[in-house]
Amino acid sequence: MGAGQLVSERSGNLLSNYGHLGLILPNSSLSAEKMGRLQDVQCSLGISWVSNYSWRPSKLFDGANMLLAIWLVKKNIHRKVFSTRYHRWQNEFRDMLFQTIAYSDVTTLRAPFRIPKSPGSSYHKILEKCLESSHGRKLKDYLCEGSGKNKLFYFRAVLYWFKVLIAKPVFREDGKNQETSEMKELVFKEEIDRDLIGAFISSNLFSLFYTVWSSCQVVNSPDFDLPFNLIELKNNYGRELSKLFLELMSDLKENSILQKREYSSRGRNFTMEKQYFFLRKSKPIIDEIDKVLAKYYGFTEEELDFIINYDIKYRMGKELEGEE
Repeated sequence: MGAGQLVSERSGNLLSNYGHLGLILPNSSLSAEKMGRLQDVQCSLGISWVSNYSWRPSKLFDGANMLLAIWLVKKNIHRKVFSTRYHRWQNEFRDMLFQTIAYSDVTTLRAPFRIPKSPGSSYHKILEKCLESSHGRKLKDYLCEGSGKNKLFYFRAVLYWFKVLIAKPVFREDGKNQETSEMKELVFKEEIDRDLIGAFISSNLFSLFYTVWSSCQVVNSPDFDLPFNLIELKNNYGRELSKLFLELMSDLKENSILQKREYSSRGRNFTMEKQYFFLRKSKPIIDEIDKVLAKYYGFTEEELDFIINYDIKYRMGKELEGEE
């Protein structure tokens, strides 16, 4: 019996006995396919309220280095689901954290094995416009395995930034090139397709989508299940977005640093060289990408401002993005 199924059965028993329950679960309970059964049971029991919490810069419980979700469920003939944004906070604001909680109705937004960590009505309007413009197409439709010389490299580990490159970063041990399993490759026949998808997944808009729907730790294939129409975007803003994406790639490289460190492991001494990137330094270019996307999707000035500045206090921090 899986963990999700076990928790869901106990939830049903508790609700039968008491009429309500409260659970503290990993945040993956909102985004992992193996937790789909749990979500279905919890949401079928009545009214659910789910609040969501990051683990950096501060965590909900000292010693519990985990992303968490607090589920509150009340037995009811109505079936409703309410969710909060993904909360990040500095430790000095811990005492005020629960006072800032605001729930949004996400009953109709639920997707298979996914409950959105909703930041409110502004996001709901943005999602609606993206769905309308996509005409049923998804980003994943354009990421099928294939052949081609135009490549994108993205990194599965994510904290504040989604890192996308067109060339493999420097990563050497004793002068020999190495590759990390955290780096994934996408291949495209056309350079313009690579540039447009690279621009989109580098954008603040994609970062917002990722935060709302994903595990907020690693990138999985369902994270590309987003409204996106490559053909229409290419026809309307292809050259403009391609130019900005290549400018972004150049800026990331220019701002990167190469660090060399000596290591000792299991009796072996070696020198590691690794390239680090500071995406926050390139945010002005990323913002320009979002301004073009805003024209395509028909976002208002307020909606664009919401996208560009979402979680900006944490995203513009001083940490090494390469180590996030």
